[in-house]
Amino acid sequence: MYAAQSLFMKGFDRAYEVITGDVTTATVTATANPSTTDKTTTDNTIEEYYHQTIEFAQFDAQDGKIDNFTLTCQDCAKNNITLGNLEFFNPQINDWQVVSNINVLTAFDADGKTKSGKIELRFKVTRIKDDENCKSVNHKISYRYDDPSLKYIGALLKTSDTSKQRFFIIQKNDGNLKSEITGTIKCSASCDTELELPVCSYEEDDAVAKINGPTKIKTCIINNQDDAGNTYQFTSDVGGVDNSYCKIYCKEDYAEIKLNPIVKNVKCGGYFKLTSKINGTKTCYTGSPNTTENSTNGKNSIDKEKYLQDIKTVQENLVDAMNRYYEYKAKSERSYDSNSTTKYCGGSSCGTKEKITVTWEAYDKVTFTWNHNTESGTYNYGTTAGDSENWSDSCNCDRCGEEPNTYKCCGGCDTNASDSFNAWESEVNAGLETATSDLIKYMAQYKQIIQDYNACTTAWTNEFAFAQKVKYYYDENRGKR
Repeated sequence: MYAAQSLFMKGFDRAYEVITGDVTTATVTATANPSTTDKTTTDNTIEEYYHQTIEFAQFDAQDGKIDNFTLTCQDCAKNNITLGNLEFFNPQINDWQVVSNINVLTAFDADGKTKSGKIELRFKVTRIKDDENCKSVNHKISYRYDDPSLKYIGALLKTSDTSKQRFFIIQKNDGNLKSEITGTIKCSASCDTELELPVCSYEEDDAVAKINGPTKIKTCIINNQDDAGNTYQFTSDVGGVDNSYCKIYCKEDYAEIKLNPIVKNVKCGGYFKLTSKINGTKTCYTGSPNTTENSTNGKNSIDKEKYLQDIKTVQENLVDAMNRYYEYKAKSERSYDSNSTTKYCGGSSCGTKEKITVTWEAYDKVTFTWNHNTESGTYNYGTTAGDSENWSDSCNCDRCGEEPNTYKCCGGCDTNASDSFNAWESEVNAGLETATSDLIKYMAQYKQIIQDYNACTTAWTNEFAFAQKVKYYYDENRGKR
C-alpha cells in the first residue's frame, strides 16, 4: 500500500512540476505543408522530392527517442503516383539515409544533457507525365517519440470560481507516444498560371507580356480551381449551365498585354498618358465531375449514363401513369344499373334487397420496351377489354325466435350494395385524379431531362466582356532649385 502511495505521489509531483513549469519537457513540432526539390522529368514521368521538417527540443541525450517512422498514401496507387523510401538527413554522415526503426536522435550531438534540432525528412514522388486523370492526394508520416520527462503527463482542471475544488489528472506514459504529419502531393504543376509582368516601353512591340494558363482540361479545369483559388465553373446565374448531367467550366487566356506610355514636358510641369491593350480569349468546356474512366465518354465528360437512366425511368413512369389514367377514365364513364327486390322469410318481408351493377367499355393500354443497344424506347399500343362489377345487399333470414324450426327475418337487409358502390366510385375518382397529376408531373420531368441534357451543348454562349484592371506607379523627380 505504501509503495503504491509512494509511486502515486512521485508521479503527482513530477506531473505537477511539468504543469507549473518547474521542469523542462521534451517537445516535438512538425511542419504542416511540404516543400519540393530536385524535380526531374523524362518522356513519361515526373520525379521530385517532397520534404517535411520535425523540430525537437530538450530531449534527453541518453534516453530520448524519435523512431518508428512510416509513410502512407491511401490514394496514390489509383492516381498513378509512386512513393519512394522515407529518408532523413543524417548530420553525422552528411547524407540522406532511409529511416524506419532508427532512433534518429542518435544522429544528433547533445548540448549538455539534452538534444535539440531539426529532423529533415524527404521521400521521392514519381507520377506519370501529363496524366489527364490524375488528382492531388494526401500523404501521412507517422512516428513515435519518448523521453523521461514525458513519463508522467499532468493536467490541472481549473475553474474561475476559486471556492470550488480543482482536480489534477495524471496519466502515465507507456513509452508509446505517437504523432503524425499530413500533407498534399500535387498531381502536376502544369495547372499553374505563368505570368510575365509587362514593362512600359515607348515601342509597342517591346511592351508585351504574356499570361499562359493551364491546358489540361480534365486535370486542371473541370471541377478544379486555379492556383489563386478561383473556380473555373461558369455558373447558371451568369448564363452558364449547372445540372445533374454537366457543368460548364471556362478559363481566360490573355494572349498578350501591351502598355505604351506617352510622356511629355509642358511649360507648367508635365503630363503622361498610359494606354493599355489586352488581347484575350475565354474557352469553355462542358463536363461532369461525377463521371469516371468507365463512363461512355470517359472521366469528367457529360454524364450520358445518368441521362439514359433518367430518360428510361421517366418514360416508364409516364406509361404507368397513362395506363392508370385510361383505366380510371373508362371506369368513371361506366354505365350504372340498380335492381331492387323484396326479400321474404317465412312468409314475412325482411326488406328490400338491392343489387348494383356497373359496366365500362374497353380502354387503351400502352407497353414500353427499352433497348440498350439503340439507347431508346419503343411504345406499343393495345386495348384492355371492358368489364363489370356488382354488389348486393345481404338479408338475414334464419331460424330464430320462439319457434326454432320456422324461418323468420332476423335483422332485415343491410345496405352493402350502395356502400360498396360509393367506395368503388371514390376510389375511381381518386385514382383518376392521381393519374392525371402524375401524367402532368412526369411529362414535365421528361421535357426537363431532355432540356437539361441538350443544354450541356446548346444552352449557353461564350460571350464575355473582360473586366481587367491595370495598376501602375510612377515617380516624378524635377530636381531642386
